[in-house]
Amino acid sequence: MAEKLGYEPFSKVLYNMACVYSRQEKIESASKYLEYSIQAGYTNLDHITADKDLDFLRTTDEQYYYRKAINRGMRGMSNPKALFWLQFRKPFDKVQFPYSLNGQKRYYADEDRIAYDYEKFVPEMRDERFSREVGHMYYSVAELFSTDKFIALVYAEEETFMEDMAPIAYMLVTFTPEGKIIDKKMIAGHATIDEPIMTAKFTNNRVICVKTYELEFEKDPSEEGYENNPIKSKTLSYTDYYKINDDGTISETDPA
Repeated sequence: MAEKLGYEPFSKVLYNMACVYSRQEKIESASKYLEYSIQAGYTNLDHITADKDLDFLRTTDEQYYYRKAINRGMRGMSNPKALFWLQFRKPFDKVQFPYSLNGQKRYYADEDRIAYDYEKFVPEMRDERFSREVGHMYYSVAELFSTDKFIALVYAEEETFMEDMAPIAYMLVTFTPEGKIIDKKMIAGHATIDEPIMTAKFTNNRVICVKTYELEFEKDPSEEGYENNPIKSKTLSYTDYYKINDDGTISETDPA
């Protein structure tokens, strides 16, 4: 809640998340968020070494994770790229599973818009001529998974000129923990109004069920176009399954 409300300093939000994960005995998440908090500027090492909320992280058996978080965090303090990546990730909501995306629904608000400052993380922001693509807007939607190997995020791409009729494309993108793109796939919605539309359902075993539907409009689009032409019905065409692998790549898989 503090993160969503923009509580400052951001480094303290990250530190408190490390404390929560430590109290829950989620050792890897506690370690990562302690590292992130130091990178973001939390420098009260005396408090870190004495804070009872981090007792589990500092236990004898788990000292490796504690030392790694401190060392990596201190190295990252002078790395503006690390902080830039953390700021990009900040607005993405953590989700509970199963998690679904209806391709016709907006799962974001105006304040979730991704600034062009972060175009290195959103390749669609640049067209084939390497100039900025201003005909679309992009929005942070969800953080699905975070492991030692990858972070999986979903962002939305929406046309700027069609208002309520604008098609929405939901992109599933996996990044290294440092923010380098591993893999990317459109997972829900559609890129243009005349294309079939997809829905997606994510499970905590990283399997994604994607259903593709053909659309029927109230009026013949070839004669009336798509503006002010609501979707009358949609018919399921086929179902695909994908999995986010341990290395962050996205591949087809069999139904669970």
